Amino acid sequence: MRNVVSKFIGRSEKELNEDLVKMSAYYRFRINVTNCFKANEKGHAEKSVDVVRNQIFADTWRFNSIEDAQVYAESRLMKMNENSRMEEEKKHLKPYRPPLELAVVTEAKVNTSSLVSVDTVFYSVPEYLAGKRVI
Repeated sequence: MRNVVSKFIGRSEKELNEDLVKMSAYYRFRINVTNCFKANEKGHAEKSVDVVRNQIFADTWRFNSIEDAQVYAESRLMKMNENSRMEEEKKHLKPYRPPLELAVVTEAKVNTSSLVSVDTVFYSVPEYLAGKRVI
């Protein structure tokens, strides 16, 4: 949640991450934040993997290789999506937007321990960079 919520204000108020807010405005999606320990507020997205797994692998779950399992899963997914209205839905998608750049590029000097400090957080880099400046 650290990537979504910057700060909790009271029981249900949250301050959202500034970059996430920028991204939602740019890509035009709505941020939906559920409350901690409230499973009933969460959508079915987290369970969708279980649903698909149970529908595909309920009857057959043993395979000779991972490739056999992948071929089997793909064929079952194709069958599940036979009556899909995906092509119709594609007409209603929002137009493509180029990637949003949120990175801040900085230059820093690598210390003798092969560490770089960026905003008071240390990151390790390869030893051969010790004493050099990196971007």
